[in-house]
Amino acid sequence: MKIYSNGPDAVSDLHKMGFTNDFILSGNDLFWVQGKIFVRIEDFAILEYYKIRDANNIKNGFTAFGILAPYQGVKGILLNHCYRNRAKPVKAKKLKDMWAHISHNLAPLN
Repeated sequence: MKIYSNGPDAVSDLHKMGFTNDFILSGNDLFWVQGKIFVRIEDFAILEYYKIRDANNIKNGFTAFGILAPYQGVKGILLNHCYRNRAKPVKAKKLKDMWAHISHNLAPLN
């Protein structure tokens, strides 16, 4: 996990890796903004995650997640605020087996 001092740098690095769509957390599911559909928890994986520290308040910050939704064929970003006093916002799912199975079937995502 990389730690950034500002959000634009984290988002820029994710964009360079092909995470160009937007996701919003809705319960345990994600809403894919561009596709206007919900992606169930079992249908996405977290490939990257970066912590962004709030320069004004060390207890506050947010996490930028690089999300893969293989059945929709998209990679995108989920931003989630987190606070030091709260539990971690989302548990990252392990992707070793899933990624090996689907990576050869994905077309390049732009």
